[in-house]
Amino acid sequence: MQSYTEQTLTENEKIVYSEKVSKFYLMAFLILGSALSFIGFILLFFTLAIGIILLSIGILYLMNLYVLKHGTEFSLTTKRVVSKSGFIKRDVVEIKISKIESVVVDQSILGRVFNYGNLVISGAGNSVAVLINIQDPLEFRRQCLKLIDTDQSS
Repeated sequence: MQSYTEQTLTENEKIVYSEKVSKFYLMAFLILGSALSFIGFILLFFTLAIGIILLSIGILYLMNLYVLKHGTEFSLTTKRVVSKSGFIKRDVVEIKISKIESVVVDQSILGRVFNYGNLVISGAGNSVAVLINIQDPLEFRRQCLKLIDTDQSS
């Protein structure tokens, strides 16, 4: 199945760079969801109510992991930046390369160590694309600035 960006490419537009949600960030959901599900399953045999609650919360974390992994994409094309999130309910922000005013990288200490962070891309007017927990935000920023320079020189 094609990604959202591939489905919406216009004539003479190509994907230059794309990225997903950080594997480190996804791993936190996997560990927490698995641990809660396992503990909840064990507690089903001792205290049914607490076991059901923990098992349900663990399953919700695992479902959220699936939606984040398969429902989020960050793409950079020759004409625009695309941030898409959601699986059933879709939130999409697209900013034309020519309208980008700033690209801000926000990384925590863990983000620096594990190479993930947030990108805030501001466009002309009120348009803002926030790319949350993106893998390798500095490379995405570098590719974006390279495209902006190419666009301004042509």
